[in-house]
Amino acid sequence: MIWIILSAYREDTILFPNYLQHFFIALAVAVALNFFWHPGKIYASGVTGFSQVLESLSSRYLPFTLTTSSMYFVLNIPLFILGWLKIGKKFTLFTIIAVILASIMMKLIAPIKLSYDPIICAIFGGVVNGVGTGIALKSGISTGGIDVLGIILRRKTGKSFGQINIFFNLIIVICAGFCFWLDTCFIHCFKYFYQWSCH
Repeated sequence: MIWIILSAYREDTILFPNYLQHFFIALAVAVALNFFWHPGKIYASGVTGFSQVLESLSSRYLPFTLTTSSMYFVLNIPLFILGWLKIGKKFTLFTIIAVILASIMMKLIAPIKLSYDPIICAIFGGVVNGVGTGIALKSGISTGGIDVLGIILRRKTGKSFGQINIFFNLIIVICAGFCFWLDTCFIHCFKYFYQWSCH
């Protein structure tokens, strides 16, 4: 998604979607997360995946659980500030709307365990999330997270965002192996390789 958002971005303007588009994107992310990725112990990429990692680790080693929905919002707060200072107020406001809606949807939509097979969950979760991503691509929406960093990096250096994205997702893969053993780690490697091969 980052590549289309970056190409849609201009110095003075960016495509702003209506609230209905924000709603469907948030719904797709929440369904993919609660119906497929969580049951299959599959991590998303970016801030969503890192939020899942924090939930898994906190549920194991802390007396309380840092939920994915709450951490998704909290981890985006410093990125809101960066976006406000480095990109623009309108862009940041629409990003905040997208993140808030996604966080609410993640919390409100009850998990339904359609399958425990990690490969099936990875595939169908990716398909559902891809519907939301497709809407975002068409509208030039940023859903926060490393999208914001990508836009800032592109503006400042003109360099590819790929290396940072790979590094960030590598951390998620390592944490997945730590939490759910090597078989899950291999599945995540396959998932991320497939995603990059599609770009």
